[in-house]
Amino acid sequence: MVRDFTEATKQRLSGEIDDINKSTWSPVTDAIGDVISYAGKWLGIISLKDDMSNVESYQRTVLDMTNTTKKELEQIFEDVYAIDKEFKGKFAEIVENETAYNDRLKFLFDLIKPNFSICSAATIRKDIGAYDDKLRATSNKTNATFEKEVDWAAKQAALEATKGTISSIFKAAVDLVCLPASMIKNIATGNPIGILTDTWNIIDDVFAVGGNLAGLTVVGIGYGIGALTGSSKVKHEAVKYSEAYGGVSGLTDVLEAEEKVNGEGGFITGMKKVSQTIDAASAAYGLFSDAKDFLENPKKMMDFDFGFKEYEPIKKADMVKEYQDDYRKWQSLYRNYVKDNHVIELKNISNAKDFLDPITGFFTGDDKGEWESVVGGEIAEAFKKSNKWFGALEDAYDLGEDICELFGIAS
Repeated sequence: MVRDFTEATKQRLSGEIDDINKSTWSPVTDAIGDVISYAGKWLGIISLKDDMSNVESYQRTVLDMTNTTKKELEQIFEDVYAIDKEFKGKFAEIVENETAYNDRLKFLFDLIKPNFSICSAATIRKDIGAYDDKLRATSNKTNATFEKEVDWAAKQAALEATKGTISSIFKAAVDLVCLPASMIKNIATGNPIGILTDTWNIIDDVFAVGGNLAGLTVVGIGYGIGALTGSSKVKHEAVKYSEAYGGVSGLTDVLEAEEKVNGEGGFITGMKKVSQTIDAASAAYGLFSDAKDFLENPKKMMDFDFGFKEYEPIKKADMVKEYQDDYRKWQSLYRNYVKDNHVIELKNISNAKDFLDPITGFFTGDDKGEWESVVGGEIAEAFKKSNKWFGALEDAYDLGEDICELFGIAS
C-alpha cells in the first residue's frame, strides 16, 4: 500500500471536508451519524478493502466521523512533510556513503589493465588514500546518525518499560489484595469460572511485571556493557529486547515478545496458543456475564456511578443452596475482608487511574497537548463504565480478536 500525501490528495480531502460541512444538518444529527460510523468501524463493517478500491469513500467516512477540520488536515500533511525531510537527510548520508564505496571499487577496478598488469602496492596505497578518507568520513557520519537513532529508541523503550512496570505493579498489587474477597464471593455464589478468571488475571499480572522489568533491566545493562566494552552490537540487541518486552500486559504478550526476539516455534509458540485459548475463554466469560446481567436486570446495563462502587454485601438469594443456611457467616467473612483491606477504596483508586492516565498524557509524554488522547481515554472510559452496552461490545470485540489470534486469522 502506498501512502499518498501528494498535493492533489490534500486538495481532494479538503474538498471532501467542505462537502461534509455543507451536508451536515445539525450537531445532533452529526453526533448520531458519528456514533453509527464508530460502531460500524468497531464491528468491521466500515473498513479499508485489501485492494484499496474503496479508499476515497473510506477516507470521507473517517473525515466525517472524526470531524476533521481543514486546519487539522493541513497539520497532518505538514507533519508528514517534516518527517519526509528528516528522513531525506538520513538517506542522503547513506547514499553518500555507498557512492564513496562504489568510487573506491571503481578505482581499484580501473587499475587492472587489459593484459592483467597492475600498479605496485605502494602506488595503490598512495592513490587510494583519498578514497579511503572519503569513505571513512561518510561512514563515521552515517554511524553517528545511526547511533543517535539507537539512543533515541533506547530512551523510548526504557520509557515504555518504566511506564509498563509502574502500571503493572500497581495493577498486580490491587488484584492481589482484592483476590481473596473475589474468591469468597465466587465460592459462595458458585462461580468457578470467576475463580479461574481471577486466577488467570494474577498470572497475567506476574508476567506483565516480569516482562516490563526485564525490558527495563536489559536496556540498562546493555548500555552499561556497551559503554565499558565499546561494543555497539550489545546496545543494539538490548534495544531490540527492550522494545519487544516494554509495555507487555500479560502472559500472551510476553510470549509474543519472546517470539520477536528468538523466533517462532517450539515450546514458546505452543504456550502462546494455550495462553490465547485462556484469553479467549476469559473474554467469553466477560461477554456471558454482560448477557446474564441484562437478562436478570436490564437497568444494570446503565451505571451512572461511572465504575465507582460502594460496599454491597453478598445476597442470600445469590448464594449456592448449601451455603444459604450459613449465609451470615459468608456475609461476615466477605464484609470483614473487604472492610479491613480497603478493597472498595482500592478498586475505586484503580478506576480513577483509568480516568487520570489520558489526562496526564495530555500534559506529559507522547500525548502531550493532544485532546484526542483525553477524548479517546477519559471520555470513552466514562461512557464504557456508565453504559455496559459499550463494555459488552468491547468484550465481544476482544473475544473476536482472541479467536482470530488463536487460529491465525487476520482481524
